[in-house]
Amino acid sequence: MLKKGFYFIFIFCMMSVAALAQPGDDAPIVEGDDGAKEAAVRAKYLTDFHNYNAQLNTVIGTKDIFHHHIDVNRSSASIPKVGQVTQAIDCYFALRDGAYVIKKILVLTRSGAVSSTKEFVYDYNGTGSLSYYSYNANIADDKSERIGVYFDKQQLIYYGEDGLVLPKNSYDDDIFKTGIDILNMSADYELMLSTIIRVQPK
Repeated sequence: MLKKGFYFIFIFCMMSVAALAQPGDDAPIVEGDDGAKEAAVRAKYLTDFHNYNAQLNTVIGTKDIFHHHIDVNRSSASIPKVGQVTQAIDCYFALRDGAYVIKKILVLTRSGAVSSTKEFVYDYNGTGSLSYYSYNANIADDKSERIGVYFDKQQLIYYGEDGLVLPKNSYDDDIFKTGIDILNMSADYELMLSTIIRVQPK
């Protein structure tokens, strides 16, 4: 009976607070509520995903995960119409049932004094597909643009801005277009990694 009481208190708390869009060790909080059921489902999904990502971060850097690093424009040459922009790309992937599965891709872009980050997290539901994308326009500025977008089987399911995941009834066409753009961007990075895997030592 005592355990059941704590369970209902936990569910009530999860439905009444807001979800952080950035992954980490802390459980996300839910912002907004377009119904108790939606809020509870959203809170559980975000909590489970962030737990997955936290566990993934603990194995990155170990021999259980492959890691390829790519420097783009390492010489800092001036790229036409872009300028002196450099990128550091880290790809993490695992071997499963004889095939390589992408787990995470991190991109650090430096343009002048501004550094931005992109994070792609894959394989949350075991499908190998994109599960989460985050973007921080300027890591040195707490007020810079930050978004977090969650996917399931190539479909956008949750969207967050500035650290808060919004309820689904607040999404407009621009948000879904952003989701399509992210999926296309992810496909480019997946192709890049697939090409590198083809030429890696065999």
